[in-house]
Amino acid sequence: MDFNHQVFGEDKDIVEEQYPEDLPIALQDEVHIAGDKSSLAYRKGLAALHLGRSFTA
Repeated sequence: MDFNHQVFGEDKDIVEEQYPEDLPIALQDEVHIAGDKSSLAYRKGLAALHLGRSFTA
């Protein structure tokens, strides 16, 4: 648990400066690894809701 808190603490500032609408929704545009599972699920959810740059532009 301490390790997780350390990693999350290191990433906090970067993550809070990101905007979901800037994520590429077309998953084939990137190479993915097993560690990307939660990000992929999130972006698939955004796509299912028709959210993304076109939604906010």
